[in-house]
Amino acid sequence: MKRRNKPKYLKRIAAKKNLSEMFGEFAHDYISQGSNIDEARNYLNFACIAWNLSLHQKNERKDKLNLVANEYEKLNPEYINSKQGRFFRFSCSTF
Repeated sequence: MKRRNKPKYLKRIAAKKNLSEMFGEFAHDYISQGSNIDEARNYLNFACIAWNLSLHQKNERKDKLNLVANEYEKLNPEYINSKQGRFFRFSCSTF
């Protein structure tokens, strides 16, 4: 089976940095706020969500963010009732 050549835009990106390096730069300061491995992992998860949301069309992002926020609320009711959780919901609603 013959390998297909990479599209030109991927060659330009690869020549500069790979995606994991770009994501690491994007998320490093945010992830570093975690005071332990579990907190850092949570920050990493949110950084991944933010990165992935940015790939959607601008007019779709608010709907996608609300889907993520609603699912997060279902899975983490104790967090949503905390001070940080109320800020999270407010942040999502003002996006």
